[in-house]
Amino acid sequence: MALKCYGVNKMDVTSHVKLLINDAIGFRRHLHQHPELSFKEVQTQAYIKSTLSRYGMDAHFMPSAQGLVYIIGNNPTKHTKCLLIRADMDALPIQELTTIPFKSTVPKIMHACGHDIHMTVVAFTAIIMKQLYTQWAGSLKVIFQPGEEVLPGGASLMIEEGVLQNPKVDHAMALHVLPGLESGKVGFLQGPYMASSDELHVSVNGRGGHAALRKQLNDPVIASSDFIVQLHNRFNLTELKIPTVVSIGKVTADGATNVIPDTVQLKGTIRTRDEKWRIKVHHIIAELAAAVASQYGVEIKVEIIKGYPSLENDSAFTQQNELIAQQVVGAENVVKLEPRMTAEDFAFFTQHVPSCFFRIGTGFSNKPNAEVHSPYFEANETSIEIGIRTLTSLCLNYFNHNSF
Repeated sequence: MALKCYGVNKMDVTSHVKLLINDAIGFRRHLHQHPELSFKEVQTQAYIKSTLSRYGMDAHFMPSAQGLVYIIGNNPTKHTKCLLIRADMDALPIQELTTIPFKSTVPKIMHACGHDIHMTVVAFTAIIMKQLYTQWAGSLKVIFQPGEEVLPGGASLMIEEGVLQNPKVDHAMALHVLPGLESGKVGFLQGPYMASSDELHVSVNGRGGHAALRKQLNDPVIASSDFIVQLHNRFNLTELKIPTVVSIGKVTADGATNVIPDTVQLKGTIRTRDEKWRIKVHHIIAELAAAVASQYGVEIKVEIIKGYPSLENDSAFTQQNELIAQQVVGAENVVKLEPRMTAEDFAFFTQHVPSCFFRIGTGFSNKPNAEVHSPYFEANETSIEIGIRTLTSLCLNYFNHNSF
């Protein structure tokens, strides 16, 4: 399907990116060397604010810890559109083990999920959009969000505080690094893409005692073991129409070689890519717990802490962006993504406005690529230019394309 890149002068975008790319790489390296944990992004916020102020951009502060909002408006009216683009700011509690010259200077904290790349691409897209103000009309809302890596997620807090209002956001976009995709490529997927993520906390309370006196016990260890097996069997990924993960990652039974404890604690995760099924899964877990409790004469308390919802890309908006990206990087460099069972708090935005969450490849072609959340994760910096060119072109097209 041929589609014009409405109102986008690719030469203008490319020339602006080339003029700024060294600054962008320096910006990214500073962020990488000075990572901060979730909801503690004080210096990160200050650095972004200082950098963008040099380009004539003033920040609006959100009450949520360290949230930043920039509104770039060019002839906005009640008839023009508002697009939100978002970058997450937080790093992870990981000791960096790479050998890059600009590795983290902060012990046990690392940008191991590429949020430094996200901030760089979004910040320099904002700068170029401001410089190209004569080529578009509307409002571009640029947000730097804290706390993507931990519940409740900075996205939900910023939405509660009104980030989608004044001006009202019509569509939203975000990007994420993908080390398994070679730098130079970008990826899209229409419809459901990433899973919801809930925490499962279970307390199995029985009657413990001497391990040799089994007739006097209501063994919570045996009950817990059966419960774990039943969860696995009920939510077997290969047999469900809707991909679902219910897994237990931590079991605590404070007994001894000859002592059965009174209580066993279980902790795990619940993930699926369908919101209605997500609710049903919660009910099924409660039903399984009740059945096992009755069978073994124990009490099973189930607590489910709701986390991020599933992430669903708006099909029409994502298709449009994919077609424009093909003109920016070449059709051969735009790939169809596979659905994932990982989670992302940008999903909160997708519940409110039509959204597009896409990937930029950060992989190297000449060496192995560690996954995100690894102490060895490295991002190919050539992806920065690709990311800025792609996101800027998508933004310009959005404001000049009448379908949205």
